Amino acid sequence: KTLIVTTLLSKPFVMKNPKATNEDNLYHGFCIDLLKEIARRLDFKYVIHVESDMIYGAKKNGTWNGLIGELVEKKADLAFADLTITAEREEVVEFTKPYLNMDATALLKKKNIDEVNRVFAFTRPFSMNVWISIIISAFIVALYLWLIGRFSPYDWYFDPPPSSTGDESNFSNSLWFVVGAFMQQGTENTPRSMSCRTIGFFWWLFVLVIISSYTANLAAFMTHSQITTEIQTLKELAHSSITYGTVRDSQLHEYFKYAELHTYEDMWLKMKANLSNALVETSIEGVEKVQNSTYPYGFIWDTPYLEYIVNHKDCNLFYLRETFDSKGYGIA
Repeated sequence: KTLIVTTLLSKPFVMKNPKATNEDNLYHGFCIDLLKEIARRLDFKYVIHVESDMIYGAKKNGTWNGLIGELVEKKADLAFADLTITAEREEVVEFTKPYLNMDATALLKKKNIDEVNRVFAFTRPFSMNVWISIIISAFIVALYLWLIGRFSPYDWYFDPPPSSTGDESNFSNSLWFVVGAFMQQGTENTPRSMSCRTIGFFWWLFVLVIISSYTANLAAFMTHSQITTEIQTLKELAHSSITYGTVRDSQLHEYFKYAELHTYEDMWLKMKANLSNALVETSIEGVEKVQNSTYPYGFIWDTPYLEYIVNHKDCNLFYLRETFDSKGYGIA
């Protein structure tokens, strides 16, 4: 028997193969690989039908649409996609045990770092207070070297050559010695007295620690873009100015609509007040809206899909580590 399998395009579960040579390899992805293995073991043939409306299935005016609707109307024998098992859907179709358990979270866009910050990116390993402290320390050390040099007879040069002024222990030379040590370069004039050399030794030790700390952190700060967002949890997202939403008529849409927890109730009230901007028709549209929207937008969807987008498609996006609504995907 040849079964009609209805599905919809959703990365990385079902994707159209651009290099397809025949109908047997027209689609690929996690669900397609799993379907091929099940068909091989149970010895049946199948034909894949992609649901045109790209809807998983919701009950509207007593009638089911999407993948569930095609099963109810007997237009298909199986529904194989990232289809969430819910109690309402189980009333009209039968599900297998979950082949994948997962949660939901929110996808957001990283804030762009302006060009000025990019130019001065090399300063990121240290805070502004640390940089100011280093500069002040350099002037203080130079001042101490000069003062001690003035009172110490060992830092006076006698019988100077014709090109010399006779006194090399001045503030400019002391400051040049301090800066040269920080740049790991030598200078023409160095302290001669034991007291000034002791100060110089501790300054070199300080410079060694500072440079070691700086170089250890510079690569990380230059390589990885800093996520400049204050949103870390769903509660923060709920009380932020960011517009957020999910796929219309999806399981998550129903979840928020009938949520009883305070945070999710607040999120639904905010979505309900602006449904035209909050809800999208497909998960692909939701990701594109996060990427290209003129206003900040958060797309709430299943974690496996969002992980795939962030790790394989767009590193300018990130998803919240806090998850909710544990559920499973099943074959209907």
